[in-house]
Amino acid sequence: GRSAQSQMSFSPGTATEVSTIVGTIGNPEFSSQHLVNTEAGYRFNVGSLWSLDLVGFAGRYDDLQTYEPQAPTFEVVDGVPQVKLLTRYENVMRADTYGAEIASRLQLRDGWQVDGAFSAFHLTPHANGSQDPAVQLYEGHTPLTQWRAHLALPLFARGQADVHLFRTGALPQLAVEPYTRLDARFEWSLTGQLSAVLSGQNLLSPSHSEFRGHETNMQSTLVPRSVGLRLVCRF
Repeated sequence: GRSAQSQMSFSPGTATEVSTIVGTIGNPEFSSQHLVNTEAGYRFNVGSLWSLDLVGFAGRYDDLQTYEPQAPTFEVVDGVPQVKLLTRYENVMRADTYGAEIASRLQLRDGWQVDGAFSAFHLTPHANGSQDPAVQLYEGHTPLTQWRAHLALPLFARGQADVHLFRTGALPQLAVEPYTRLDARFEWSLTGQLSAVLSGQNLLSPSHSEFRGHETNMQSTLVPRSVGLRLVCRF
């Protein structure tokens, strides 16, 4: 854990150095989270031309990880007073989730295909007696809505193109704004086994944030725009 030094006076005119220890301790009884999930869906097909999938789900998470504050302790180590302010790994929190997804695919002639999906998700955290102040922030760590669209099409006789468009909602508790992402891939056959592939990711902006390490155990970086060219050999 991290330590911070402070000065406390135990008697008039006498200053004594006090070490304040702040950290997290393990728990030998800590266990994995448990999930009970119910899902139902229906698929509608019109031959091999068009399909539509409708899915709804609901789940319950138990024994989610929390950091429970422990009672402060005081002891003297090598003549130096220490105050320990510790938290402990526990399985206290639970959460309820529900959502739905709609996905569709349209297969056109000559290799053209269009597909996409839209999903909505909601999470309700329950402290369940937890003293962890971050419990109520779990709901804001997941976007409420997301959608994607994909277009695949042939490029003359020897090429293939794939274009993907994504939209992800905001993460309000982590101050991550909603973003739209465009990826593209173009493949051109040079021989029967060798192809040149040009790909680009995040083409709409120089960079964007998809997550943030604030109030989590994860450190994050901005996702940059990238373009690459490579040769692919298939045997």
